[in-house]
Amino acid sequence: MEFDLVVRGGTVATASDTYRAARTIDADGLLVLPGGCDSHVHIEQAGADGSMTADDFESGTRAAACGGTTTIMPFAMQTAGRSLRETTDAYRRRADGKAC
Repeated sequence: MEFDLVVRGGTVATASDTYRAARTIDADGLLVLPGGCDSHVHIEQAGADGSMTADDFESGTRAAACGGTTTIMPFAMQTAGRSLRETTDAYRRRADGKAC
């Protein structure tokens, strides 16, 4: 067999413990992702009443990473009169320099 990449025998760190890896997993036909992906999070988002969610991009992405989630996709709430581009650009500016 020929492999592009094999990771074997390392120490695996989870949210609750660490252990020495000893087995090989056949991932043929499967997706191998670097940690979890959360595709709908509310970070640094204003509510209709003007309130703001508790997490900003620093605290939200730090908490996600500590729990094994390495990718988040914030829900970008588009408001009336604002284009989708303006909305996503505004979220990007909020995340710049703060996302882990």
